[in-house]
Parts: sequence; structure tokens; C-alpha cells
Amino acid sequence: MYSTFQEQCEAQRWAKLREKHETFLRGPEVAALLVYCQEPRTVKEMLAFMQERVQIGKTKLVDRVVKPLLEEGTFERFLRKRENFSEYLYYVKETEE
Repeated sequence: MYSTFQEQCEAQRWAKLREKHETFLRGPEVAALLVYCQEPRTVKEMLAFMQERVQIGKTKLVDRVVKPLLEEGTFERFLRKRENFSEYLYYVKETEE
């Protein structure tokens, strides 16, 4: 009985958390980021941009914003190689209309 209750509480907690993440992903801060990323940007640039609008860390930005946008096809990325290092740049994928 108690274990069933715990499982229900855990499921409700995760559902609430998923909803909160989805709301953030569709919110004004991420919309502004999409406009900013019309030109290719690094994670460092995106982080600086987002931190002007909302308190967010690099891990949260990558896990809750960049990865979901990559998976849904909104973002694309490419590897830019420089003399001493390589880095990924992200940009908003062109829509085919």
C-alpha cells in the first residue's frame, strides 16, 4: 500500500517537472534565444545571452534547452575546427516553406 502511494507521488512529481520544463522551452526566454541563434552561436555565447534574462547554468541550458531543440529539429549544429581546438556551433534550422 505505502509503496504504491510512493510510486504515485513520484509519478506526479515527474509529470509536474516535465510540464515545467516544457513550459520553459516554449517560453519567452527560449523564443528570444531562437532569434539570437539565427547566426551560429557557441554554448558559451548562448549561456551569456540567457543569463541576462534568467538564472540558468550551463548544464541546465544544454540539458533542458539545447538538446530538446536539437532532437525536435529546431536547432542544427556543426563542428568548427580552429588551430588549437574544436567547438560546436548551434543555429536555428532553416524552415522549408
